[in-house]
Amino acid sequence: MSLAGRPTSKDVAQEAGVSQSTVSLVLGGKWEGRVSPATASGVRDAAERLGYRPNQAARNLRLGTTRTVLLLVPTLTAPFFGPVYTGAARAAARHGFGVVVSTWPDDADGPAGSPFGSPDEAIDGILASSMPLSALSGFRQTPAVMLDSGPHTTGRADDAGGDG
Repeated sequence: MSLAGRPTSKDVAQEAGVSQSTVSLVLGGKWEGRVSPATASGVRDAAERLGYRPNQAARNLRLGTTRTVLLLVPTLTAPFFGPVYTGAARAAARHGFGVVVSTWPDDADGPAGSPFGSPDEAIDGILASSMPLSALSGFRQTPAVMLDSGPHTTGRADDAGGDG
């Protein structure tokens, strides 16, 4: 077991009597045609007995993702944004994402700030509320959804409803 007391894939491999790569194939859902059903079942049983959970930080590093969405709102004190966050967090969680909330500057000429050093690398998507699309200029490589945006927002070809 690891120093933190949390079982690792190496522990699962030892418990199941297989290699660590076999554990990775089985728990990653890529075992069919490579590992027998009996072995796959043994690996899953060993993982359950040990209470094994994949290390999400290691997985995200390997895949180059954070599974994090940034919710940009103009203020944290308006009662409207509490339910917006709750709905966004629930929807994101159903797909294995978390939500981080940040405010954006109230000046429409400046780009939205990011709570991260490198916004395009730190988040996988943006939900932006009550702000012009131009405020997202610092997030050029990040998919964005504009919420409750008014007619001042200009659409792009890949914007849903951007042709109105």
